[in-house]
Formats: sequence, structure tokens, C-alpha cells
Amino acid sequence: MSFLAVGAAISIAGAGVKTLGAGIKGYQSMNTDTLGQAQNAEQIRQDEISLANRETALSLNKNKSAFQLSIEGLTNQVGKIGSSGTSDLFSAALNKDTLSKRTGFASSGEVESSFNDMTANVRSSVKSNMEDLELKSKASTSDFMSGIEGVNLARERSLASINERFTQRLGEIGGTADTFREGIFGSDNKIKGYDYDNVT
Repeated sequence: MSFLAVGAAISIAGAGVKTLGAGIKGYQSMNTDTLGQAQNAEQIRQDEISLANRETALSLNKNKSAFQLSIEGLTNQVGKIGSSGTSDLFSAALNKDTLSKRTGFASSGEVESSFNDMTANVRSSVKSNMEDLELKSKASTSDFMSGIEGVNLARERSLASINERFTQRLGEIGGTADTFREGIFGSDNKIKGYDYDNVT
């Protein structure tokens, strides 16, 4: 047998082995369940979204509870300030009456002036305390709204991260040959049977 004939025989045998190998690879690719992998990835994504939603709800409830406690505390303080102011005014009235009886009619102008000063001080103190509580209420409301915004931003970041991982996973799965043709010629980066338009 000539050298050329041997070379030709080796080339034909090599081509046959290569074709046989490609056929085996194509056949094996037909058994790759990329659709199942994609559906698993979708389920993982849904589970992660559910978890993110639960975390968001928990954070919002904690924020709401803290706000409600703050407002309840401020409301209690309003009641105490009002009660204290009423008590102080009542005491001033009693003092006025007692002083008037002790000092007599002649000094009633001084008693009235003293009473007016006491009531003005009580009202001023009540007003100042109420303004302070109003500022605290506004701060609590602002904190509450900021807290809600923070929770919503955290949820959006979490969902973006979940969707990014899911998209990457679909890309990895799509890069796997899953048909006979793709097994021989390479993947077309599509998952056989997967509905890309209706991803839940």
C-alpha cells in the first residue's frame, strides 16, 4: 500500500471518528433538560421574590409600630401637659381666692395682677410644651416616611439583584446545547421549549 493510500485511509478513518463523535455529542444533547433547569431557575426566582416581599412587610410593620409608639407617647405627653396646665390654673384660682380673703378688698388689685401673671406663665409653659411636642410629632412623621422610602428602596435593590441572577442563569442554561443539531454545531443560546415572553 502506498504512502498516499495509507494517508487517505487515516484521513477517512479520522473523519469517520469525528463524525461518529459529533453524532454521539448531538445525541447526548437531545437528553439535556434545559427546560427543566429554566423552570427550576424560575421557581428559585419566585421563592426569592416571596422572601423579599416578606422581609419588606416585616420592615414596614416594624417601622409602623415604632411610629405608632412614638405618636402614642406624644399623645400621652399632650394629655399630661393639658392636665398639668389645668391643675396649675386651678391652683392659681384657689390661691387668688385665698389671698383675696386674707388681704381684703384693698389689695384685690395686687391679687388680680398676681393671678394674671400666674395664669400667663401657665399658658406660656403649656404653649411652649405643645410646640415642642408638635416638632417631635413632625420629626416622627418624617422618620416614618423616610423609613418607608428606605424599605421600598431596599426591596427594589433586592428585586433587581434577583432578576439579574435569574437572567444570568437563563443565559447559562441557554448556552447549553439541548438539540441534536446544537450538539454538533454549538448552542444557539435558546432554551428549547421555554417561553421567554411569559416569564412569571
